[in-house]
Amino acid sequence: DRIFVGGLPYYFTEAQVRELLESFGALKGFDLVKDRETGNSKGYAFCVYLDTSVTDIACAALNGIKMGDKTLTVRRANQGAMQPKPEQESVLLHAQQQIAFQVNMFQPGPAATTVVCLTQVVAEDELKDDEEYEDIMEDMRQEGGKFAFCYKESALTY
Repeated sequence: DRIFVGGLPYYFTEAQVRELLESFGALKGFDLVKDRETGNSKGYAFCVYLDTSVTDIACAALNGIKMGDKTLTVRRANQGAMQPKPEQESVLLHAQQQIAFQVNMFQPGPAATTVVCLTQVVAEDELKDDEEYEDIMEDMRQEGGKFAFCYKESALTY
C-alpha cells in the first residue's frame, strides 16, 4: 500500500507535499526524499495512508497532474498504476476537483483563469447612451472585482 510520488517540483516543502497527499486522508507514513548533503528535495516521496482504501483513488487522482513545470507520477510503489474500482469513481471525481484547487494554490505566478460571458444583461437602448454605457461598465467592474481579478474586459455589445 506504499505510494511513490515522483515529479515533485524541488521547491515544494514537506508541508506542501503532505497537505496535497492528506487531501485524500490521514497518512500513516510519509517520507520526502532529500539530498543528504544539501537537504534539498530530490523531487520524489513515499507515503502510506491510514485508510488503505484511498490508495488507488489518490494514485489515480494525482497521477499526471501538472505542478509548475513538472508532471506528477503517482503509483503504488510495488507495481504499476491501477485503475480505481467503479464504486470509487465519485470519490475520485471529488478528489480530482480538490487537487485541481490545490494545484492552483501552489503554482508560482498568476493562477489559471475562467472566462465568463454574460448574455442578455442589458437592453439595446441602454448601450446607445455613452453615460449609461460607462455606468454599466463600472458596475460590471465592481461586481466582477468581488470575485476575481479582471485583466481584460470586452466591450458590451448588442
